[in-house]
This record gives sequence, C-alpha cells and structure tokens, in this order.
Amino acid sequence: MQRQYFFETKKYYNSIDIYHQTKNLESYGYLPTKVSKQVVRRVSEAWKGWLAALKDWSKHPEKYLGKPKMPGYKHKERGRNVVIYPIDAISKPALAKSIVKLSQTSIEFPTQAKNVDQVRIIPKLDHYVIEVVYTVEEAVKSDGKYVAGVDLGLNNLMAITSNHPGLRPLLINGRPLKSINQLFNKRVAASQSIEAGRQIKMLNGKRDRRIDNYLHIAILR
Repeated sequence: MQRQYFFETKKYYNSIDIYHQTKNLESYGYLPTKVSKQVVRRVSEAWKGWLAALKDWSKHPEKYLGKPKMPGYKHKERGRNVVIYPIDAISKPALAKSIVKLSQTSIEFPTQAKNVDQVRIIPKLDHYVIEVVYTVEEAVKSDGKYVAGVDLGLNNLMAITSNHPGLRPLLINGRPLKSINQLFNKRVAASQSIEAGRQIKMLNGKRDRRIDNYLHIAILR
C-alpha cells in the first residue's frame, strides 16, 4: 500500500493516514490497538527516514556507501517486524508486582526495572529478543567542571579519558570482536549447502550473543 502510493504520487502516508487505511483490516486486530499503532508508526518513520537520507545523499553522496534503498516488503509468510508494547499495553497490576505481562498474550516474566516505558519484541534469525525499555534517573549531577572523552575505534574498541583527578584512562580492546566476526564469516563461507541454513542461523545467534556479552562487560568496567 505504502509503496504503491509512493509510486503514484511520490509521497508517503504518515502514521495517521496509514491508520485510517488499515484500522478495519482483520490483520490490524490481531494485536492490541495500541501495539498495532506502533507498527504503523514505524512504517511511517521508515519512509520518512528514507526520504531524508535520499535528500541528503543527493547533496553529499560521499557520506554514503551507496544510494539509500527504498523500504521493501516483508515476506508474506516469514516476514517479521519489531513489535513494540507501549506502557498502555502492559499490565499495570502485574508491573506493581515486578512482572511484565504483555496485553492479550501469555508472555510474562519478572523484572527488576522501574519506570518501564515500553517492551520490544525483536525478531532474530533463530530466536526472539525481548527488551524492556525503562527510564533511569540521573545518578550523578554534574556541574560541568569535569568532562570525559570517548574515542571509538576497531582495534581499540574505545579509549576513555577524563580531566577528573585520579581517574585513570581506560582502553578497551576491540580485537576480540574482530576475531568473533572473522570466525563467523569463515564458518559461513564454508557452509554453502541448503542444509547448512539452520547451522548458519545458530552461528549468527551465537555470534550476536558473544558480541553483546563482550560489550556489556566493557561497559561495566
């Protein structure tokens, strides 16, 4: 619908337009209304972002590896999208008991998070990731006297320094991440058969978890 409209008019539907176009469809009612509205909003934002990137690319093509691609279709059967449950679609009585319970589903799990804003269900190749997004009050108030600098890189994942007396500069090694990706690419290249598809999905999931774990550890140092 969105693509056809763009081909005909060179415009895109905003989230309100899409809502009125889809609100009476059977598929729209499969999810709680507030959740379906989030899906609609993401579609609109994807097109808005693409057009903004396209405009910027026409002025500064050197900033890009190639021309930004138009948002495509999801596969009719296997296509999956990020699903966002806003706070209004999460059980408040359950949250009061430190349990996240998603509306109209059997999904519920304990959490230590306070001030929950939303829950995201993110599809991966061979599994789903559920993220709980919450607000944390600023623990340390700054008067601007002390500052820190962070330099991101490859061999050195990040270098951190500060003008705070007694605070030692911190250097995080980035080579383990390169090693994880190189091993993954090597194994994928060796798996060319159709039967290897499931194995590649498992390798991809393992690679993602190892990278996430390394980054979490680096942040907590």
